[in-house]
Formats: sequence, C-alpha cells, structure tokens
Amino acid sequence: MKEAIVIAAHESHVMDVLFTSDSKMLLSAGMDNTIKLWSVPSWQGISSLEGHKNSVNTLALSPDEQLLLTGSSDTTVKLWSFPEGSLLNSLNGHKKTVADVALSPDGKIAASASYDSTVRLW
Repeated sequence: MKEAIVIAAHESHVMDVLFTSDSKMLLSAGMDNTIKLWSVPSWQGISSLEGHKNSVNTLALSPDEQLLLTGSSDTTVKLWSFPEGSLLNSLNGHKKTVADVALSPDGKIAASASYDSTVRLW
C-alpha cells in the first residue's frame, strides 16, 4: 500500500467527503462553513462554496451530478448547481443540526435528517 496523500483541506474539522462518479473530482465539507472541490489526481483546489453560517456536515450529489445538496449545523439544507456552485435554494425547517442528506435515485426528492429527531422530504 502506498503512503497516504494528505490535503490540508479546511481550517477546521473535515466532516464529509464525496467523489464524483467519474472520480475526477473530490468534494469536502468542513466545520469552517465551506464546501471545497478538488481536482483528481492533482488534488488542487478548484473552488470553494460558501453560504452556510455554520459547519457543513454532509454532502450528496444528484444522480446526474447537476445538483449538490448540503446539510449544516446552521439547521439549513442548501441546493447548489454543480459544479458551478451557484446557490439555488436554501431549505429551512429543521430546529437543530442537519446530520445527513440524500437525493432520491430520480433526483426529484431530497431528504434530510436532523438532530431534531425528524426526517424532512423536500
């Protein structure tokens, strides 16, 4: 096994990572309130998405990889165009930290799980 490649990705804890289906990009979510996109295999930063007011805890891509869904300790779920990174919508309703997000296989339903003991379908 080769030695690990180390990326100094965020200013604080890294909460989640996700590869695109073609393995050409890695996404990371951090406690510094940002989502970062990394080029594979150079591991160079491509862009940083900002919009959450607290830790970004979870990431999900739509099946066609045109949309990115993120969940945060700021209690919001955000929908972004991908890979451009334009914020399309901020979904509010959870009372506590959003711990996980998912998109349905057809990309039409977003689900979010929260410390408030609820699952919301958007």
